[in-house]
Amino acid sequence: MENRRNYYRILHVQPDAPREIIKASYRTLMQKLKHHPDLGGDSWNASILNEAYSILTNPQKRAAYDRQFLHKLRKASTPAGRQENREKQQQKSEDKRHYRKDSSRCPFCGTPKPVRFHYSSLGDCSHCHSPLKPVVRLRLTGKSRRALQRTSHHAPLLYFTAPGDPTGRPGTTKDLSPRGIQISTTGRLEENQVIKIVSDILSAVARVTYCQQYKGRKKYAVGMEFLTLHFHERTGAFISENA
Repeated sequence: MENRRNYYRILHVQPDAPREIIKASYRTLMQKLKHHPDLGGDSWNASILNEAYSILTNPQKRAAYDRQFLHKLRKASTPAGRQENREKQQQKSEDKRHYRKDSSRCPFCGTPKPVRFHYSSLGDCSHCHSPLKPVVRLRLTGKSRRALQRTSHHAPLLYFTAPGDPTGRPGTTKDLSPRGIQISTTGRLEENQVIKIVSDILSAVARVTYCQQYKGRKKYAVGMEFLTLHFHERTGAFISENA
């Protein structure tokens, strides 16, 4: 298993510290600062100090550790490395809002679908009220095609980035098709982030495929692929579907 602990930081020494300095720091932490369990210290903290000491005072183990861990420290100190770390942290914090392919659950909040849910069902999620009907190949026909085209530009909408978001964030439809949507918004979204969309003509759950900032503006063009979709149009056959 990959070791992610920074033993130099644990022992309060620099990565180029000689063995004598490491020993002295270890003794100070365990005895003078009373990290040793016999002196009232926490046994878990003491075990981590012992682990760090055993690695850094063994030449072979220290060399192997340096190859693995210090390489990451050097990489993390570069601008690209710092950006990568920020993206990883953001990914972790928003993990529940990113796409996970599981047809048995709501793609937005993860609530299990009803046991008897079928593709033809038009039901909403019992928790976040997102549409549950999955998207397949859709074909517009007749007046429905023209109706959809008339709503494909500058139509206002709200999008929700988390199930607990009560108000949503505003956006504008820029391009709309049966498979996806492009919106304009002042909020940046991450690739693969799953959001809920609500407008006068549809409600949907969609996965972000790209997010591009407009040049010289604090606005973004965001492209999304529909995961679930429900059109509110009830007059005539708005869409026909081919599974």
